[in-house]
Amino acid sequence: MKSKGPPDTIVCGIDEYSLSVGLFAGRKVCIPVFCVVEDPPFTDRYLPPIRWSRRKERRFRQLIVEKLLSQFAGIFYFVESEVLKEFSLPNIPIYQLMNGLSPQALGWVQRQPNSPKNPGKCIIGYVGAIDGKHGIEDLLEIFAAARRRAANLRLRLIGPMVNSYAPYYQAKLGDLGLDSSVEITGWLPYEKMLASLYECDICVSCNRPTEWFKAAQPLKVCEYIALGKPTIAWDYPGTRRLLDHGRYGILVPPGNKPVFAEALASLVEPTAREHIAREVRLAAKRNWTSDYWYSQVLQVLTDTTKRWKGEFGKRL
Repeated sequence: MKSKGPPDTIVCGIDEYSLSVGLFAGRKVCIPVFCVVEDPPFTDRYLPPIRWSRRKERRFRQLIVEKLLSQFAGIFYFVESEVLKEFSLPNIPIYQLMNGLSPQALGWVQRQPNSPKNPGKCIIGYVGAIDGKHGIEDLLEIFAAARRRAANLRLRLIGPMVNSYAPYYQAKLGDLGLDSSVEITGWLPYEKMLASLYECDICVSCNRPTEWFKAAQPLKVCEYIALGKPTIAWDYPGTRRLLDHGRYGILVPPGNKPVFAEALASLVEPTAREHIAREVRLAAKRNWTSDYWYSQVLQVLTDTTKRWKGEFGKRL
């Protein structure tokens, strides 16, 4: 963007209002307009399937968004491009990018004098909401199965729990006999969350296979990588991209709890996870940073703007 005068490029979000205003402004000053997709275009993707009474509204909105997007110079995805599979956009350039690692987390790690050690035990870390849709009950079953192979495992859940979910959680914990081996920190300020997670040896992501979770690039996995932690997760497309197809952790076929438990048990010994941890630490210093992905976006914007101005000049 220029400090004075009209902008060189317009970038807007994926909703009808933003797309309309962005396209109008771009046409007004004759500059390229891009869309950034960090969330799906309709919040319905976070909810159960819409009922018949909402289908016509959804279809109408879909047609509007499709019509608007067809006139854009390109689309940047910080989620998997599958989130727009219902739209027909064959001629629009697509730039598949990736969520970068938090600069704050990377800076925090660099200030730590020593790596954490847990002699005699192995702590599994999870960050996020503690509820059913994030797979907590599945995680408890997986953890119980892994403990039958490695009794020194401990589980740390870092995040808030909705009050209505607490009875289901407590019942599951009791049924599995895990009361003394699982801790919940509750919500923590960011740096305290990092400190609690940094003490863990392995990290996990086990969201239920909703349409959104399959396409998302989970920010929790970005935090895990920033802290140099091997990650075990369901093999969803977005998570697969973050973990570089299993280079920075273990990807498990979605829903296969015995294999997930085996993966946890296989990394209990420090020597077993050190190779992965080393790769993760290297990744955090290379192309997994937010600055790297921001530079990729800037390069596309710059190149497109130059080409756009060249083509506009020819028309004049």
